[in-house]
Amino acid sequence: MQEWLMTITLGIIGAFLIAVTYAALYQNKKSKKHISGFPFFGGFILAVAFLFSPIKWLAFLGFIDYGLWLDRTFNVHL
Repeated sequence: MQEWLMTITLGIIGAFLIAVTYAALYQNKKSKKHISGFPFFGGFILAVAFLFSPIKWLAFLGFIDYGLWLDRTFNVHL
């Protein structure tokens, strides 16, 4: 039960951060302005959450985070 509690807690945080990333992407398309989300941080948290669970292959769900697939994720704009 303990491993599922950690999985659920981290999974909720990761899913929220992934949702923020997708919401930022939607706002970027809608307003034509740069709005930053949390690229790949939510996917990383989600992957770690599922690594705590007994079903470890679910960690691949961390790859649904759009931040992983962005071309300019780590570019710094000065």
